[in-house]
Amino acid sequence: NYPQADVRFWMGFGDHYINVFTVLKNLGLLSEQPVKTAEGLEVVPLKVVKAVLPDPSSLAPDYTGKTCIGDLVKGTKDGKDVEYFVYNVADHKEAYEEVGSQGISYTAGVPPVAAAILIAQGDWDAKTMKNVEEMDPKPFFTQLDRIGLPTRVMVGGLKGEDKAWTEV
Repeated sequence: NYPQADVRFWMGFGDHYINVFTVLKNLGLLSEQPVKTAEGLEVVPLKVVKAVLPDPSSLAPDYTGKTCIGDLVKGTKDGKDVEYFVYNVADHKEAYEEVGSQGISYTAGVPPVAAAILIAQGDWDAKTMKNVEEMDPKPFFTQLDRIGLPTRVMVGGLKGEDKAWTEV
């Protein structure tokens, strides 16, 4: 639907996190290819790493901080260049208190629930196959707000370092 689109995915990680993964990679411990130990056992290095890591759910009670999940969208509207940042923020501690999981689980789980509500209410038509980007976003954002994941939209001016962002 968007043949001219330039879509990229990225995540930000702290230096410690990057360092740990760099060491694991350099040691070959991120490989999915089996290797033989000195004792002749065949193991998959990545599965060994997984086996010694703590259960992710055991980490949730002590998580602090916030997630920021968003889309930076650049394009042309009414003949002018525009830039929008559509995002939401979830607090790890608040998410754990509400659902017993980290904030990232909250941001991954709430949007499909909002979409299901819109389909069940008839606001979105489930009888047609469409990408979510083709659906009317306003009821979706309203539903996200209603069920605990407020979505914010900011518009920028595309003026290099002078970007003036304002919430819309």
